[in-house]
Amino acid sequence: MIKPINKNILLEKVMQENKTKSGIIVSTEEKEEENIGKVIAVSDDVDNIKVGDKVIFEDYQTRKITYEGKEYIMIAQEHVLGIIQ
Repeated sequence: MIKPINKNILLEKVMQENKTKSGIIVSTEEKEEENIGKVIAVSDDVDNIKVGDKVIFEDYQTRKITYEGKEYIMIAQEHVLGIIQ
Protein backbone atom coordinates (compact mmCIF):
# COMPACT_ATOMS: atom_id res chain seq x y z
CA MET A 1 0.00 0.00 0.00
CA ILE A 2 1.04 3.60 -0.51
CA LYS A 3 1.88 5.61 2.65
CA PRO A 4 1.51 9.35 1.95
CA ILE A 5 4.07 11.81 3.37
CA ASN A 6 4.28 15.62 3.70
CA LYS A 7 0.62 16.33 4.58
CA ASN A 8 -0.74 14.31 1.65
CA ILE A 9 -3.87 12.15 1.56
CA LEU A 10 -4.56 9.09 -0.61
CA LEU A 11 -8.16 8.93 -1.88
CA GLU A 12 -10.29 6.54 -3.85
CA LYS A 13 -13.02 8.15 -6.02
CA VAL A 14 -16.54 7.54 -4.72
CA MET A 15 -18.96 5.97 -7.18
CA GLN A 16 -22.70 6.60 -7.16
CA GLU A 17 -25.53 4.51 -8.51
CA ASN A 18 -28.09 6.15 -10.75
CA LYS A 19 -31.15 5.97 -8.47
CA THR A 20 -34.32 7.99 -8.22
CA LYS A 21 -35.40 9.40 -4.84
CA SER A 22 -37.70 6.40 -4.40
CA GLY A 23 -34.75 4.01 -4.85
CA ILE A 24 -35.40 2.81 -8.40
CA ILE A 25 -32.14 2.16 -10.28
CA VAL A 26 -32.31 4.03 -13.60
CA SER A 27 -29.25 2.43 -15.18
CA THR A 28 -26.76 -0.26 -14.24
CA GLU A 29 -23.84 2.13 -14.84
CA GLU A 30 -22.13 3.77 -11.91
CA LYS A 31 -20.75 7.29 -12.20
CA GLU A 32 -17.98 9.01 -10.28
CA GLU A 33 -19.27 11.57 -7.81
CA GLU A 34 -17.55 14.81 -8.67
CA ASN A 35 -14.81 15.81 -6.26
CA ILE A 36 -15.76 13.28 -3.57
CA GLY A 37 -13.34 10.65 -2.35
CA LYS A 38 -12.91 8.07 0.40
CA VAL A 39 -9.72 8.43 2.44
CA ILE A 40 -7.52 5.34 2.06
CA ALA A 41 -4.36 6.59 3.82
CA VAL A 42 -3.01 9.80 5.38
CA SER A 43 0.48 10.99 6.23
CA ASP A 44 1.39 11.18 9.93
CA ASP A 45 1.26 15.00 9.90
CA VAL A 46 -2.35 15.32 8.62
CA ASP A 47 -4.82 16.73 11.15
CA ASN A 48 -8.62 16.21 11.37
CA ILE A 49 -8.86 13.71 8.50
CA LYS A 50 -8.72 9.96 9.05
CA VAL A 51 -8.90 6.75 7.03
CA GLY A 52 -12.50 6.01 6.04
CA ASP A 53 -13.64 9.65 5.92
CA LYS A 54 -15.55 10.79 2.84
CA VAL A 55 -14.21 14.18 1.71
CA ILE A 56 -14.88 16.91 -0.84
CA PHE A 57 -11.74 18.17 -2.58
CA GLU A 58 -10.49 20.61 -5.21
CA ASP A 59 -10.30 18.48 -8.36
CA TYR A 60 -7.65 20.55 -10.15
CA GLN A 61 -5.15 20.02 -7.32
CA THR A 62 -4.97 16.22 -7.54
CA ARG A 63 -2.45 13.72 -8.84
CA LYS A 64 -3.85 10.49 -10.27
CA ILE A 65 -1.94 7.33 -9.34
CA THR A 66 -2.35 3.75 -10.54
CA TYR A 67 -1.01 1.17 -8.11
CA GLU A 68 -1.48 -2.59 -8.45
CA GLY A 69 -4.17 -2.06 -11.07
CA LYS A 70 -6.30 0.36 -8.99
CA GLU A 71 -6.69 4.09 -9.50
CA TYR A 72 -6.13 6.46 -6.60
CA ILE A 73 -5.87 10.21 -6.07
CA MET A 74 -3.14 11.92 -4.05
CA ILE A 75 -3.97 15.37 -2.71
CA ALA A 76 -2.45 17.79 -0.21
CA GLN A 77 -4.44 18.34 2.99
CA GLU A 78 -4.89 22.04 2.19
CA HIS A 79 -6.95 21.14 -0.90
CA VAL A 80 -9.54 19.13 1.04
CA LEU A 81 -12.57 21.38 1.43
CA GLY A 82 -14.62 19.37 3.91
CA ILE A 83 -15.61 16.04 5.44
CA ILE A 84 -19.02 14.59 4.58
CA GLN A 85 -20.82 13.44 7.73
